[in-house]
Amino acid sequence: MNSIELLEKTLKDIRAGKVLDIATGAGEFLHTILEFSNIESITALDSGEFSAKIIAENFPDVEFILADAVNMPFEDEFFDTVCMSNSLHHMPDIDCALFEMLRVLRKGGNFVLSEMHRDTRNEISLNNVRLHHWSASIDRKIGRFHAETFGAEFLRSKLADLNLDDLAVIEFEWPVENPFAEEFTARPIGIIETTIERLSCREGFDEIISEGRGILDSIRKNGYGSPPFLFFWGRKAKG
Repeated sequence: MNSIELLEKTLKDIRAGKVLDIATGAGEFLHTILEFSNIESITALDSGEFSAKIIAENFPDVEFILADAVNMPFEDEFFDTVCMSNSLHHMPDIDCALFEMLRVLRKGGNFVLSEMHRDTRNEISLNNVRLHHWSASIDRKIGRFHAETFGAEFLRSKLADLNLDDLAVIEFEWPVENPFAEEFTARPIGIIETTIERLSCREGFDEIISEGRGILDSIRKNGYGSPPFLFFWGRKAKG
């Protein structure tokens, strides 16, 4: 069984109950949550009003809550399953964010975290990581918190510190048959070209623009694909 097959099997093994998706953004992870079994309800939480509109339009059965991930308006042990996907690097205080996830999760409930990491030597995957780090550097320059992608061992250690029961860890990359196919390259190339055009009329961005052009060259030379991910599933300790 390869890592993708193991992930698909694991998702179906999660008896979800009342689910909370934290920092839901555009709702990408909601598609994954729908693979869980025994779902009673799904609540999506995000601090951005843009997210509320997207979720309302695309997931009418999902309740949306506009709130901060480190100060959630829920009672202790309110949910059977809590999830966060590819958002931990957006948290200024990741320990606080992880604590809040545990606080609102019932004892014995499912703790699910999926996060990309930077530890790859595959040029196709590295282009994805490079683009993320480039975008993060732009956000930080304009005063918006956005950390670079974490290392795999850092993520493993943070999850180990939570003392979850039955913690399962799956490392995977989404397969890419042709990394030069337009379906994979058009979006990142478009993002970089549009961003460079927008930044070209602003002072102090010459180095960032040069880095962006380097990423463009690498995508055109090597292609573009999924970064590596770590998927964590454990249960909140009952003790």
